[in-house]
Amino acid sequence: MSDLDGIYTDPFHSPIGCGANVYSVPAPWFGGLRVLVPRGGPGGEGGFLAVGCDDGIHFWILSGKYVDDGKIEMDFAPKVPGVGLLQCRYEPGALSFLEPDGVTVGNTWSRLACDGNFEIAPLAKHGAFNEINGMYFDPSIYAKGSFAGLRIVSDRVGKWIVPSGGVVVVGTDDGTSWRVMSEDGGGAGGEDGSVDFGGEVGKG
Repeated sequence: MSDLDGIYTDPFHSPIGCGANVYSVPAPWFGGLRVLVPRGGPGGEGGFLAVGCDDGIHFWILSGKYVDDGKIEMDFAPKVPGVGLLQCRYEPGALSFLEPDGVTVGNTWSRLACDGNFEIAPLAKHGAFNEINGMYFDPSIYAKGSFAGLRIVSDRVGKWIVPSGGVVVVGTDDGTSWRVMSEDGGGAGGEDGSVDFGGEVGKG
C-alpha cells in the first residue's frame, strides 16, 4: 500500500475542532498533524509509522501494519493504554478508524494537500521542552508551496520518552513520498543533545 504515506489531519486535535489556545500554544499550531511513513522500503513491507502531534509542540510515534487489502491495525497502547489495538480502513486520501463492529467509522484522518501559499519559517527558539522533538526543514530542499524538505524528530513512543535517548527521524525530499531517515532506539541522540542527521537535515 505505497500510497498511504503523507500528511494527514486528525479533526479531534486540529484547529478546526480544537482551538489553538486550548494548550495556550501560539501559532504555528501543529496539533492534529499526522504523518504516515512506510517502513522497510517503498512498499511498506515492514508496516508503517504514524507520527503525530496533539499539544502543538511534541511529536509521538506509533506503529501500524497491514492485515488485509485496505485494512490496517494500529497500536495505540503506548499513547492510550485503554484503547490498545485499533482496526482501520484506508481509502485514497483518508484513514478511517473503525468501531468494534468493524463497520462504523469513529474518526477519520484526512490527507492534507499543499497549495502554493504554504510556507514555513524558522523559529528563533525551538518550543519543545527537551529542545529536540519537533518539526524541522532542510533549507537546501525546501521551497515555498511544497512539503519537500520537511523533517520530524520524535523521542517518544506514544506518551513515553524513549529512555535510551534515541530518536526517530522521518522526512520527505520530494514533498510526497515519506521515509524513515533514522530509527535508532539507543544512541541517535548525543550526550550534548545533538542528533546525527547524516548531514541531510538543516535545522530551521
